[in-house]
Amino acid sequence: MSMKLKLSAVKVGSILKATWADGLEVIGAYEKEERGYIILRSLEDNERIICNRHHVSFEVVSESETEH
Repeated sequence: MSMKLKLSAVKVGSILKATWADGLEVIGAYEKEERGYIILRSLEDNERIICNRHHVSFEVVSESETEH
């Protein structure tokens, strides 16, 4: 289920699935919002994933247990 991401509710380290309109799906750990973009860290190769929040839908896969 996709959701409009409320950054105040997402903790650093939470695992998100990002889905683009063309069907591309990437899973990564939430790092931060910067200049209007959502920054995830890929679980596959540890690369940064830059997501335009207006063109990508997000699903929380698992929430971080720790406070950052």
